Amino acid sequence: MKILFVWAVNDELKEYFRRELEDIAELIFPPSREIEDILPLVGDVDIIVGWAVQEELLNAARTTKLLIIPAIGVDFHIETLKKFPNIEVCNSHGNAEPTAQHAVALLLSITNRIVLYDQRMRRGHWRAFSEKPPSLLTDDLTIGVLGTGTIGRHFMRLMSGFNVNFVACSRRGRPVEEFPNLKVYTSKEIDGFLHQSNVLLVAIPRTKISDGMIGKTEIEMLPDDPILINVARGSIVQEESLYQALKSRRIAWAGLDVWYDYRPVEAGDGKRFPYHYPFHELENVVLSPHRGGSPLTRPKRFEDIVDNIHRYHRGEPLRFQIDTERGY
Repeated sequence: MKILFVWAVNDELKEYFRRELEDIAELIFPPSREIEDILPLVGDVDIIVGWAVQEELLNAARTTKLLIIPAIGVDFHIETLKKFPNIEVCNSHGNAEPTAQHAVALLLSITNRIVLYDQRMRRGHWRAFSEKPPSLLTDDLTIGVLGTGTIGRHFMRLMSGFNVNFVACSRRGRPVEEFPNLKVYTSKEIDGFLHQSNVLLVAIPRTKISDGMIGKTEIEMLPDDPILINVARGSIVQEESLYQALKSRRIAWAGLDVWYDYRPVEAGDGKRFPYHYPFHELENVVLSPHRGGSPLTRPKRFEDIVDNIHRYHRGEPLRFQIDTERGY
């Protein structure tokens, strides 16, 4: 069996993959993730692992039966994957725990005004024990978790020690085993969910159904002075509606790790902004450059990928299979 890793894998990860997989497969590591370095290697491989899901690559993969994408989000690849129904596709949940931790960090930086007072002190605005604005205590908040997948569950586990209240919303409203008392609304009941959410965590996959799900109408349903944290995809929350709500303070604060334009035009002086409205001019936003899944090279991140490769080798059912019609 041959496995091709379609990115420049660092030495630590190479050693990990060799230790875990060399007894069942030949491992191929290209010198870079550039397509011209990968194409000569792909013709007879059984499994491809990586983010470089290009039609040109998959056309050349004559013997490939399994593609594993090392992240939860696969929305950028769905239309390409639909063209190759003969290739089974799995994602990985290895980035869920660091992304959940990042969501917690964004929330606490807002409730405790960390970034705001840091910026003020850097401008020389010193006032000991400043209370304008005061911190928020988490036990006064009800956190609405939009999406009860791996990220949402990790987030609730991490935040449980803060004595907060949770409500949740998912497509089918299924109970969450780790939180038996959690009220989970279906997507058709989202109004009732939003009305309770002092904090809204967006942690659902981007699909045709979820794209643009949170707009002006939904924002108006939130309680007064809400906080919005988005670690899923930018477009799930409509950009103009979010910007205007932040500017008018209908949304009190936001922590954003995902954006709207990942190929932004240079704005002058080498500056580039991944959005179409000036979020960076707002004081009530914590900006983060889509790095919630960091670190990218930690071996633990790839454990479920190794597990799926062993499952494939043994002919066992795979985990985290992608349904291209559903979009995740």
